[in-house]
Amino acid sequence: GLPINISLPNISLPNVTLPNVSRAPVEFKATVIDLSVAPEEEKLFSIDITNHLTQDFDVSISIEGPASSIITVQTPSVKVAAQSIATATFRVFASKSIAPGIYIGEISLKAGNITHKVPLTIKVNPIAEPLLDVKTKVLTKTVAPGKDLMFEVTLINMGQTPSVEDITVTYTVRTLNEPYKIITQTQETLAVVNTLTYTRKITIPENTPQDSYILVVNASYWYGKKYAMSADSFEVSELPAPVLMLKAVFTNWITYLILMIALPIGYVAMRWYAAYRMAKLAKRRYVAPIDFKELPQPGPNSIEVGKIAETDVKAYIDVSQLTMHTIAAGGSGSGKTISAMVIAEELLKRKVPVIVFDPTAQWTGFIKPCRLKQMLDMYPKFGLKPTDARSFKTNIVVVEDPNMEINIKKYMNPGEITVFVMNRLKPEQLDTFVRRSIQAIFDMRPPESKELKLLLVYDEVHRLLPKYGGKGGYTALERGVREFRKWGIGIFMVSQVLLDFKGAVRANIANEIQLRTRYEGDINRVKSKYGQEYASKITKLTIGTGLFQNPEYNHGKPWFISFRPILHSPFALTDDEINQYVNLNKKIEEFEAKIAELKSKGVDTYDMEIELNIAKDKLKTGAFKMVETYLESLEKRLNKFGGG
Repeated sequence: GLPINISLPNISLPNVTLPNVSRAPVEFKATVIDLSVAPEEEKLFSIDITNHLTQDFDVSISIEGPASSIITVQTPSVKVAAQSIATATFRVFASKSIAPGIYIGEISLKAGNITHKVPLTIKVNPIAEPLLDVKTKVLTKTVAPGKDLMFEVTLINMGQTPSVEDITVTYTVRTLNEPYKIITQTQETLAVVNTLTYTRKITIPENTPQDSYILVVNASYWYGKKYAMSADSFEVSELPAPVLMLKAVFTNWITYLILMIALPIGYVAMRWYAAYRMAKLAKRRYVAPIDFKELPQPGPNSIEVGKIAETDVKAYIDVSQLTMHTIAAGGSGSGKTISAMVIAEELLKRKVPVIVFDPTAQWTGFIKPCRLKQMLDMYPKFGLKPTDARSFKTNIVVVEDPNMEINIKKYMNPGEITVFVMNRLKPEQLDTFVRRSIQAIFDMRPPESKELKLLLVYDEVHRLLPKYGGKGGYTALERGVREFRKWGIGIFMVSQVLLDFKGAVRANIANEIQLRTRYEGDINRVKSKYGQEYASKITKLTIGTGLFQNPEYNHGKPWFISFRPILHSPFALTDDEINQYVNLNKKIEEFEAKIAELKSKGVDTYDMEIELNIAKDKLKTGAFKMVETYLESLEKRLNKFGGG
């Protein structure tokens, strides 16, 4: 409170002669009385009385108003000596019977004929009672006689008191049917500030019958005036818990009510679902007697090429099966080349070299990443992102002479694709070059291998068939499919027709991919081999979806694969781009020869070799401008040695 100075200038006291002084003879220094107390709480305060006179005087003190029931003065009359200070002390005390509320009054101080009053306000606060909540959870819902019942208890302080002390917690096990019958009981004393969670165990007596029981947790607090209680049920049984659960389910009348409602609904739902499946199967584009467990599975020896058609199941091809050779056949625009390109991309990512004999230059697109919007829009369906589009290191060899030297070993670089562009050859020259490419493998005499070491792709191979004017090329392919397997070399043939490949060629091919076609020969082949249902589908296949067959899988039955979109550019390089590649490559070979000559003369060519190798690498990625920059730098350096 704030101190109050009270001056009484004209006080009249009996038998006291007031001298002529300049200050008040008596002063009361009191604190403004505004207090709060709780029941049974005591507080003290005081008022100072100052006597400036040369004689003693008495001050009588009394308390008026409702506050008088709470406040008392220790000394009702105070004698104040001359030239001194006396103190009047007051006690505030609210008994238990006092009702909470605000009590007002006045303290009256009388000195002679002068009375001074000090206002006071006393607030009696209600008693802050503790409030406790209890939660119980049985952890072992089934316990055998003689074993421990584990349970968890949480005590929560929900009142205004900072804590709840002296909580007597009693744990009682009772029978569910006779709740007043106590099986066992234990007790402890705890305290909680905010929340207290703990686990306890109580031993079930050996002679406890098998039945349903409850654990009752009773918390008594605030001197036994309040309590909180919680309970949870459990079973005493020697039966396993699953058996008890089944017993509880089948002995409950609710179970049978649910069954009476659910069975008719379930029957109707099953009939509807069966009809729905039949209608859906009737609309399906593809036949699917598929045993998914019997298809190629993901693993270190398989590549992901797309999805099983009309499903979200990923489709894989076993890499080892590619050494048994593959043929993809279909009409123009069916996606037969796409199927070969997808397999080639996956092998390149695994560092398996790929060599392509391409009469159309279509495969030169490997040197650039895909930027075609229609192709990129298909990526999400196969779990791809536009950022997955990429190029591959590509070597381009333009074939203008069918008798040119073919050094296969030179191009067996891990992760690189080499494209022999044969679009400048005449039909009869094409046949000659293919025959010589097969012979080049035999001349190389590669070591035997059970792993795939090289994939050879022959596109548009139907041009080698006798009916299209082919001669020795077809016979050379027969030799290749018979012998190359032992060397780990696989042949992938892309053709518009499949039936016309007879004899040793088809007999040694493990993987057949039939894409959309209207060629009656292939339609009848599928019909006679797999049935009319399959034959009727291959004329309606979507682009990039093929009927895949390998006798090692799906019990010999074919299945449909939707091949994923390609990652590289679907567009061939233009003639100008191909010529630019050829010219830059020719210049690289010239510089390589000059550097080798300088090196033989003892010249340090290390830096030039590094620069030349960078130019080679950039050429394989289609970075023609960068290649020109490196070659210009090399040319200047070679000129210094007279080698420019």
